[in-house]
Amino acid sequence: MKSTLYQRNEFSTLDYVIFVVTLVISLSIGIYNAFKSRYKQSTKEVLLAGGEMGVIPVAFSLFASFISSVSMIGIPAEAYIFDSMVMWGAVAAPISIYLSAYIYIPIFYNLKLTNAYEYLELRFSKSVRILVTMCFCVYMIMYMAIVLYAPALAFNAVTGLSLWGTILSAGIVCIVYTSIGGMKAVLWTDSFQAVLMLTGILVTLILGSVKAGGIAEVWKIADENGRINFTDFSFNMSTRYTVWGAVIGQAFMWITLFGTNQAMVQRTLTCPTLKHSQRALWISVPGLMMILVVGGFNGLVVFAYYHTCDPLSTGTIKAGDQLLPLFVMDIMGCYPGVSGIFIAAVFSGALSSVSSGLNAMSAALLQDIVKPFLSPTLTDKRAAIISKFIGCCINVWNFGIANLWCDYFRNDIPLV
Repeated sequence: MKSTLYQRNEFSTLDYVIFVVTLVISLSIGIYNAFKSRYKQSTKEVLLAGGEMGVIPVAFSLFASFISSVSMIGIPAEAYIFDSMVMWGAVAAPISIYLSAYIYIPIFYNLKLTNAYEYLELRFSKSVRILVTMCFCVYMIMYMAIVLYAPALAFNAVTGLSLWGTILSAGIVCIVYTSIGGMKAVLWTDSFQAVLMLTGILVTLILGSVKAGGIAEVWKIADENGRINFTDFSFNMSTRYTVWGAVIGQAFMWITLFGTNQAMVQRTLTCPTLKHSQRALWISVPGLMMILVVGGFNGLVVFAYYHTCDPLSTGTIKAGDQLLPLFVMDIMGCYPGVSGIFIAAVFSGALSSVSSGLNAMSAALLQDIVKPFLSPTLTDKRAAIISKFIGCCINVWNFGIANLWCDYFRNDIPLV
C-alpha cells in the first residue's frame, strides 16, 4: 500500500469552499421557493407542494431521501469487510417499486389522503393511528441523528474536519430551507443533492480504479481474496448475505419505505395524479440500483488498494465506516477540490434524509396530534406556521440525540 496512508492528505481551501457552496446552494433553493410561494401559505402548499410537482424532481427526491449518508459510506465498507453479495440488493429495487406503485400508493390516492397513517384510522381506530405516528416520530428522530452524526464522525477521524462544526452547519441549513421553503424546497434541494451523490460515487469509482491498477486488477485482487461472491443461493439462516436474503429481505424492507413510510408516501402525493406518482417511482429505480452496485464496487476498489496493508488491522482507522473517507483522502487529497466533491456528496445524503424526515414528521404530528385538539380554532395559514415550528423543534431534538451519540460512542460508529 502507498505511503500516503501514513502521510495523510489534508482538506484544501478549495475542498472547504465546495462543501460550503453546497450548503449555500441548498439554502438558496429554500429562500427562492419561500419567496416564490409567499402568497400561498397553506398546509397543502407547505406539506404537499400544492400537489403540482413534476415527475423528475419527485423521482430524484425519492432516490435522494432513500440513500442516506450512512448508505454511502456503509455499503462500500460492507463489500470491503465481507464480499460483493451486498450488491444483490439492487435486484430488490424494481420488485419493491412495482408493489409500492401498484398496490400501496393507489390506496392513498383513491382515498384522497394527505398522511400515510390516516388509513389506519379508517381501517382500525384513531388510537392505532396516533400510536403508529408516535412510533414513526421516535424512529425518525433517532435515525436522523445517526444520519447527521455518523458521517461527521467518520470524516472527523480521517480528515480532521470539526465534528460539531459539520453537524451544526448541515443541520441548521437543513432546518432553514425545510422550514421556509416547504416541500417544494425539499424536493428541488433533494434533486440537486441526488446529482451530487451520483457524481461523488462515480468520481470515486473512476479515480479509485485508476489508482488501484484498473478495473481488471481490482476484480482479480478481490477475487483472489474472496471478495467476489454472487452465487450464494443457500438457505443457511446464519449466513450474513445470501441471494434470497438480499433480494427478498431488501424487497420487503423497501416496500415498508416506499409503500407505507410517511416520508416517501408524502413525496408521491405531491404529484398531480396517480400516474405521475407511479412514473416518478419508476424513474427513481436506476438511481437506487446504481448506489448499491457502484457503492459495492467502490468497496472492492478500496480493498484492492489496501489489500496488502489493511488500515483496520494496523489501527489507522477504528471502524469500517471510515474506510471510504480514508481512501478518498489518500488517493484524491492531492487533487484540490475532489475530496470536497466527495464530502459534499456524503453530506448531501444526510441533508436529503433529514429534510425528508423533518417534513414528514411535521405533517404527521400536525394532522394526527395538533389538529384533533385545535381543529375548531385552527386556520389553514396558522396550521402551516405550526408545521414549520414543529420542524424546528424536531431538529433541536436531533442535535440533542446526536450529542448523546457523541457522549456514548465517541470515536466509534457501531450503529452504522
